[in-house]
Amino acid sequence: MNIWGKGFILLGIISSLVFVGAQIYDAGYQSASLNYEKAINEQRVELKKQKQALENTVYDVEKEAVKHIDEVQTIYVPVEKEIIKYVSKSIPSSCDNNFSEWVRIHNAAANPYSDKAASGIDENATTNTGTN
Repeated sequence: MNIWGKGFILLGIISSLVFVGAQIYDAGYQSASLNYEKAINEQRVELKKQKQALENTVYDVEKEAVKHIDEVQTIYVPVEKEIIKYVSKSIPSSCDNNFSEWVRIHNAAANPYSDKAASGIDENATTNTGTN
């Protein structure tokens, strides 16, 4: 055999070993992936079972709460508070202030629905001729 024949045989052996190694690796990877997916699916199933159990528990509690709603009674208790009033003694004053006329004029001017305020006419005012 010449060198080319030995090279082809050596190349065939190496390529078959690489092929077998790749197949073994692929089988191991797929097996590990399936095991991982199986574990994840088992966790999901367990989580769904726990969620369903929790929902059943909440449903039972809500049913009990609905029964107790009719039993609730509202009781009103009046609360009395004493308000302390501090009043000082009035101080006598020589100045007697009477703001009633000013308040009347102010209220008439501030009232937008008053005809007197809108027209600006004061019926009590005297004119130049001295007549009302």
